[in-house]
Amino acid sequence: MRRRADCQVLSGEQEVSDRPVSDLAVIRRKTILFRYVAGEFILSFAVVFLFFFFIFFINQILLMAEEILSKNVAPGDVLRLIVYAVPNIISYSFPFSALVGGLMAVGRLVGDNEILAMQSAGIPLKTIALPIFTLGLIFGVLAYFSNDVLLPAGTMRFNTLYREILYSNPALELEAYSIKRYRDRVIATGKVESGSIEDIVIFDRDEKKNRRTINASRGVLDKNYGSGGVISLRLYDVVSIVSDQKRRGFYEYSSADIMEYNILLKDISLAVHSLTPREKSIRDILAVIKEKREQLSQRTMHNQMQVDQLETDLAALYLETFLSGKKLPGTKIAARQEQLRTARERDIRDRSLQMHLLEYHKKIALPAACVIFLLFAFPAGVLTRKGGRSIGFGIGLFVCMMYWGLLFAGQTLGIRSDLSPWIAIWTGNLVILAAGTGLLIIRSRR
Repeated sequence: MRRRADCQVLSGEQEVSDRPVSDLAVIRRKTILFRYVAGEFILSFAVVFLFFFFIFFINQILLMAEEILSKNVAPGDVLRLIVYAVPNIISYSFPFSALVGGLMAVGRLVGDNEILAMQSAGIPLKTIALPIFTLGLIFGVLAYFSNDVLLPAGTMRFNTLYREILYSNPALELEAYSIKRYRDRVIATGKVESGSIEDIVIFDRDEKKNRRTINASRGVLDKNYGSGGVISLRLYDVVSIVSDQKRRGFYEYSSADIMEYNILLKDISLAVHSLTPREKSIRDILAVIKEKREQLSQRTMHNQMQVDQLETDLAALYLETFLSGKKLPGTKIAARQEQLRTARERDIRDRSLQMHLLEYHKKIALPAACVIFLLFAFPAGVLTRKGGRSIGFGIGLFVCMMYWGLLFAGQTLGIRSDLSPWIAIWTGNLVILAAGTGLLIIRSRR
């Protein structure tokens, strides 16, 4: 009896000591599984990231480098410009690489029956998907950091360096068949060959602030350009037309064989330093949105006050005519009615505000797409039984092109119309999310 009791006690002690060992084994197996699936996804993501970087975006860098190198800029400065431009180029690489990389990784696991083996071992699909979605969340954070921190910082560094290069080599801004805006002047150029610029058109204002148009058959950059902070253009066969702003319909016409035209370098550098909404941080964008909304509200209020005043004046005119018993002055009434109609139909919009709202939503939608795309990629990869990485790569490219088209169309419509910025930017994400949800439902019913 004593021996049996001892055996029971030993057996109980053995069971108690086995439980933590079993838990450790489960944790170890989950860790191994997590690392294995994550490693597969990271490998596919890295390959696709390089693909998108070199195929879709590197061409812009090469064109920039070729253009700048042709103006005798130091190779070291060109390399720095390329580095500063990288965040501007890879903004779309994270979500697209997450989508295609996820499809390729899951496709490879399905093609080699590894997911089937994992499920046979009692591992649920949500455990297999956990490392993929965890990495997708990390990639989304990196994409947000790249768009909100690296892109503005890189753009400011790029502009600062470009300004330094511009002061030492102003010819950098004089490109063939281009239109450049420098504060209150616009310069359009034709063919550039051997230092000569053909078909130059300049729109600016004279010393009396009258609008002026200057046409020249060709121009040559002064050899002493940049001295004194001024670019000097020697224009040939010049025709100048100045419109008198005080007397409408009056123009001053003049011509000359040669004309010296000066451009302040600080005007060019100010144009270079202006940041587009895409190159600003979310904090800066929100500040601009707040300011422009206040301005738009004031403009709307001012227009409504004008409408109210015109309605009051028109009513007073009708009342005065009625009380006096005189015939209505048709010309005066018609003029007031036309003013009232114009004020009521006036389209008060701020295109810059709309652009900032679009970029605000895009800076959030693109990082969010890293996770949303995987909600489509995982079930799509699981349901694809054959083809492995190759079929996943093909499906991923097709979905990327569709998403790009929706994003481009939405942004274009958002700028040109009153389409809600939220709808314009998030439509692509919602379509992919709906498709992924549908695939998850199909997979759960099998």
